[in-house]
Amino acid sequence: MSAIDHSPAGRLSAARRTRRAGPARSRTLALFGGPGAVWLALFILIPYAGILVFSFWRTDFANLIPAFTLDNLHRALTDEVVRNVLLRTLWIALAVTAVTFVVAFPLAYLGAFYVKRKRLFVFLVVAPMWVSYIVRLYSWRLLLGSDGVLNKALIGAGVIDHPLEFLLFSPWAVILTLSYVYLPFMFISLFSVLDGLDKSLMRAAGDLYAAPARRFARVTIPLSKPGIAAGVMMVFPLAFGDYIAPGLVGGTGGQMFANLVQNQFGTTFNYPFGAALAVVLLAIVMAVLWLLERWRRVEDVRVF
Repeated sequence: MSAIDHSPAGRLSAARRTRRAGPARSRTLALFGGPGAVWLALFILIPYAGILVFSFWRTDFANLIPAFTLDNLHRALTDEVVRNVLLRTLWIALAVTAVTFVVAFPLAYLGAFYVKRKRLFVFLVVAPMWVSYIVRLYSWRLLLGSDGVLNKALIGAGVIDHPLEFLLFSPWAVILTLSYVYLPFMFISLFSVLDGLDKSLMRAAGDLYAAPARRFARVTIPLSKPGIAAGVMMVFPLAFGDYIAPGLVGGTGGQMFANLVQNQFGTTFNYPFGAALAVVLLAIVMAVLWLLERWRRVEDVRVF
């Protein structure tokens, strides 16, 4: 074992090595972290800062007036129409998140614990992601329409006499479509965690006479907390900010908050109010993500 040199010369040599290592470490961090930091600044931080600045400006038809005002944010928080659309968007996003979780968790559990050919199983579940997003939306529109496959099949089977109009252009159509679109994101998050769980913990709980339901509730679910949080972090913001699916399958009764933002920027050209709506949307999503991160970090894994 080599002894540490505590002499003045040894300490001086160590200090010099530390000083030489400092610039090298800085260059390494700049080399690997610099491009990511530039990308983050150019395409995320600067655009968000611009949206925040626009939300405090005024507008005269299509002309932006850089005069400070809180009217846009006040309207975004107090307008009844905006509030109703926001509440509808919130429960649609929560419903989509819940549906994807209820469907994805059994699939992920099955794939992690019982399927031998895991790669093929995962491929079959996530394969729809390879199809264009717009194509998948139009396929659901054709499926749920008055002349769609589902209505024709029900009429042909004698279950109904006339097409079910509520299947399309309704909040339920938006929930169904978005749940299908974002299911792979929830599945991947859950499967990656469940497949990596220590199976011996389940066996140990069984050896201690814990019933299957108790093992599932007290061992599997708590250990799956990171996957659940990651899945919700991916699905909820995507569903909350979606504006294409509500426009194609939601109709007037299925419009969501992002559609209001789109209308302000693309139809009425009221950029400051649209920016204020975008700030509200971003604040809600960030608050939900913060709560999920806090929940994920709570250590509450109790077997019995």
